[in-house]
Amino acid sequence: MNLTATEIRKFTADVVKNLTPDQIREAAMSLPPEEREEMAEALIASLPLDPALEATIERRYEELRSGKVKGIPAEDVIKELEDLVR
Repeated sequence: MNLTATEIRKFTADVVKNLTPDQIREAAMSLPPEEREEMAEALIASLPLDPALEATIERRYEELRSGKVKGIPAEDVIKELEDLVR
């Protein structure tokens, strides 16, 4: 039997619809770390953002991109936080 990509996607979607969240989680946890990371990133990216947060992210990104503000290197931020907790 030769299935088209569309038929395979439909079949897979139908199978997944019948799985419980626990079954999906268990199957996902059996994947190699790299594939779990890809899945986690895709799931996070699929979540809706609060409109106010999204506007803030876009505004801050544009400020950084345009040079209006200058970013702080991550190493400096980490050192400052480490100094605060000591």
